Amino acid sequence: MKIKEICLALCFILGFSQTAFPQKVISGYIRDKDTGQPLPAANIQIEGTLKGTISNDQGAYILKLDDLPAAILVTYIGYASEKRFIDVNSGENQLIMLTPVIYQLEPIVVTDEDPAVRIMREVIRRKQEWRAGLKTFQAEAYTRLVLENDTSITSIMESISLAYWDKEKGIRELIQSRRQTSNIAENDNFASVGIITNLYDDDIEIAGFKLIGVTHPDALEHYDFRLVGQRQRDDKIVYDISVNPKSKLQPTFIGRVAVLDEEFALLEVDLKPGEAVMFPMPIKDFNLHYKQQFNNFGTAFWLPVDVRVTGSIKIGFIGLQFPSIIIKRISRLTDYHVNVPLPDSLYQEEESTMIDSSLITLKADSIFTANPEVVPFSEQEEYAYGKLDSTMTLEKAYQPSGPLARFVKVESGESEEKKDSNKLTSGLSPVIGFDRVDELTVGLKKSISLGLVNFGVYGGYKTGRKDWFYGGELKLSIGKPKQWQTLLQFSENSDTRYHSPLYPHLFTSIHTLLGYRDYFDYYRNRKWQLDLSYGFSQINTRISVGLNTETHHNLKKSTDFNILGRDITQRDNPPIQEGRMRSLEIKVNTDEEYIPMGIVGQNHWQFLAEFSSPNFLDSQFDFTRLEATIDIRIFTFLRRRLLPNTLDIHLTAGTSQGDLPPQRFGMMDGALQIFGPFGAIRSLIGKAYEGEKYLGVCWEHNFRTVPLEILGLRALARRNIGFILYGSSAKSWIRQETLQNLTFEPVFSETFHHEIGLAINGILDLFRLDFTQRLDKSQFYVGFSFSRFF
Repeated sequence: MKIKEICLALCFILGFSQTAFPQKVISGYIRDKDTGQPLPAANIQIEGTLKGTISNDQGAYILKLDDLPAAILVTYIGYASEKRFIDVNSGENQLIMLTPVIYQLEPIVVTDEDPAVRIMREVIRRKQEWRAGLKTFQAEAYTRLVLENDTSITSIMESISLAYWDKEKGIRELIQSRRQTSNIAENDNFASVGIITNLYDDDIEIAGFKLIGVTHPDALEHYDFRLVGQRQRDDKIVYDISVNPKSKLQPTFIGRVAVLDEEFALLEVDLKPGEAVMFPMPIKDFNLHYKQQFNNFGTAFWLPVDVRVTGSIKIGFIGLQFPSIIIKRISRLTDYHVNVPLPDSLYQEEESTMIDSSLITLKADSIFTANPEVVPFSEQEEYAYGKLDSTMTLEKAYQPSGPLARFVKVESGESEEKKDSNKLTSGLSPVIGFDRVDELTVGLKKSISLGLVNFGVYGGYKTGRKDWFYGGELKLSIGKPKQWQTLLQFSENSDTRYHSPLYPHLFTSIHTLLGYRDYFDYYRNRKWQLDLSYGFSQINTRISVGLNTETHHNLKKSTDFNILGRDITQRDNPPIQEGRMRSLEIKVNTDEEYIPMGIVGQNHWQFLAEFSSPNFLDSQFDFTRLEATIDIRIFTFLRRRLLPNTLDIHLTAGTSQGDLPPQRFGMMDGALQIFGPFGAIRSLIGKAYEGEKYLGVCWEHNFRTVPLEILGLRALARRNIGFILYGSSAKSWIRQETLQNLTFEPVFSETFHHEIGLAINGILDLFRLDFTQRLDKSQFYVGFSFSRFF
């Protein structure tokens, strides 16, 4: 049902009593009767319903009463509750003064067990009883997100939504309206109650961590609960209990909770994530407090009435620092409907937050007017709403500082001339490289996207051979998400004799320019390729069938140049088997891009088969080759963390039949001198193993910062310094008959190459230092690579 229809129905609906009157909106303040001080987050309930609201930090509130007369009940820990009757003649402004209740502390009997342990044990037991009967709920939600920098408010975002919870299916939110300051586009408004952070849950997900809740069945094993005080609400005692983690490795909370005596239920919590909640770069500091209140509205179920988050997040890394992002978020939940059927359509999509398209197109102010009981703005927020305009963007509010800040673009209005200029240069990138055959390669590449069609061309010049290179591709994508893809490519260029999944030509160019062994061998390749693929989104798999037509020619070395002036003679470029190759290629792989160098962990696989035969399209080659590459990530320890300990495995293997030419040999990467990323054999320096058959496995266990945390070195742990244990094994095979026909000496291993090592990860945020011991030979190596971030 649309929210507008709901509001009209509530305005005119007739109850069983003929004395019911239309709705009334009341507002005012909740204050301390003795001091006049405001009482923030006071709980205001419409008696006999599951509806209500809370006051803001200044004690101000707004509440809509659908039927009159009505009774509102105002509660606050440490104060006597106040009930007020509202009828059609009552004023719209209602100032409510609460009387403090002085509690006479009773003597506490000293035992081996802190009283808080007994209290929390009973809280956990009772929760298990009433939670067993809670199957679903629906609630109206209002959320406001205020962002600030070090000097002022930078943006305000609001949303009105319906929140749904199903014990089996999870959480969904239907956004009905959004409102924001003028410097934020509606699509950039991310205010929502989100996953309905319920600190009464067993497990609480915050920023990717799964924290152990204070009422988890095993909470007594993970928390040290201590009774630190007692207050009173009406005639009942409220226990104030401190919460501290017993383990500093598991993600837990620190703070306090308030428990209502006799009911043994949480009334409110004030918690923040403990020391184990640490983030990788670029997050330098994550300091958020979570406050929440609960009410049973006279039922058996204790439900959240709000979520209040305050704190700051600091982002930056070496050479680039951003101002702190100060966050203030408040979500208010009301009008609960418990154990009701929820629409099946909510769970047909994977997204937990959805937009109600039937209402979101309406003017935001009309929806907010129909739902006036939002949590009132503070004076500072009111001022910011009127002041912030479209020119005061978030990019300007959070301008970075540091040596690298000049490279960070801050968006601003652009002239039409500049926009036209950007269109011309968009998709334009340089092509540059250096090797012992082509010497300097310089050129340009232009990519153009026209909806379903992507087009690209490139070209340039090679100084060593005094020759041009060029090529292009056309890709057509059909269906969602890009189910069918057709790719047509042409190139007239140099090609490497074996293809590295780790090192682009620019990387090896630097290696060669510094006077080290050129990593690749080369040949001239004139190539046409037609590829047709289909993606199965349900199983994240893509199948491709390609037809290749290639003409291969030998190339000779043209230079020994290096920028350091070292007296180095590069090896000759070995000849290949020349001729016309026509082949059929079938590939099955995970339908997502492979990310090399071990920067992130991933589950990825690819199987490839290539067939070439004189009987197939008149090819001058006769072979079959099969290749497989598999990457697996396994979570090992501390799985509740955003970044648990992980075991990453990279397996690569290949085999062949027939007369496999050397330009189709399989390969396993080594290190570029001291640079050896994950997937490379780090004690194989400046070269790669190649062969007609090959088998290699690399593995890493990332202990992250846990060893430092165990040793109490948290200053280093907070800098994301961690430890990785790793190893590799590899072997390749070349038949004796093939070796006799080769005119060069290939790099392959007659026995298995084994190594093991230890890495220090997170140095200067970006790098890792690797210490590698080769096991089949007495050799030790020290190198580096990029940090494993995730």
